[in-house]
Amino acid sequence: MCPDVPTVVELGMPDMVSAVFYGLVGAGRRAASGRRPAERAVPGRSSSDPEVKKKFAELGYFTTG
Repeated sequence: MCPDVPTVVELGMPDMVSAVFYGLVGAGRRAASGRRPAERAVPGRSSSDPEVKKKFAELGYFTTG
């Protein structure tokens, strides 16, 4: 953290909401050999996993989709 930088609340915006989107996008017709490294690195449907959702909730995040 930066002690000299005011927080959002200190700047007078206590109700500010920030949204972040993370996604993985690639060409639709990639060969299976080109998709496999990404599929291994980012397991599909992880945001639907109950343990992942629980951890996100503990951190104050929520998932959609």
